[in-house]
Amino acid sequence: MKLDLGCGESRLDGFLRVDCDPNVNPDLVWNLNVFPYPFRNKSVSHVRLSNILEHVLDPHKTLIEVYRILEDYGSLEIIVPHYSSSSAYKGNWEHIHQYSLNFMDYFKEYFIVKSVYLYWFDTSNHKDGKYYSLKNKIAPIINFIGNLHLRFTERIWLYWVGGFEEIKFICIKINEELEL
Repeated sequence: MKLDLGCGESRLDGFLRVDCDPNVNPDLVWNLNVFPYPFRNKSVSHVRLSNILEHVLDPHKTLIEVYRILEDYGSLEIIVPHYSSSSAYKGNWEHIHQYSLNFMDYFKEYFIVKSVYLYWFDTSNHKDGKYYSLKNKIAPIINFIGNLHLRFTERIWLYWVGGFEEIKFICIKINEELEL
């Protein structure tokens, strides 16, 4: 089973959609601040948390709960606003938390981070495959350069380009018997 926790309006094939808002017609109405989640231990192969961790009251508890329901070596996809984004705290009053590249360092005993990607601007939202603004046209270049050296980008370069919008983490659950 694959879960899209805090799915909102998104519709992904093969995912069980979970959200606290019944108006978005999720498969399951559930508040992610209520623990435990209604899934058995190790019953889920993939969890997607796209733009939801900044809204939950306790991201640490949320990720520990995701760890519980993920099968060994299951995958976790997290997309959160980068702290340098205007929407991380000033642009959206519902955002409680901001995130940096070292966020997943706090979960090393639970997850292996397979990849991290910074998005300066998401060019997937363009119309008809065409880029209509200068920002859309240069975004792929800035995304590419920014991801060449993530630490340099977060410490220095982001201030030259006006910050990055999002961070995407792809993680694998560590087997509970695995010794680190």
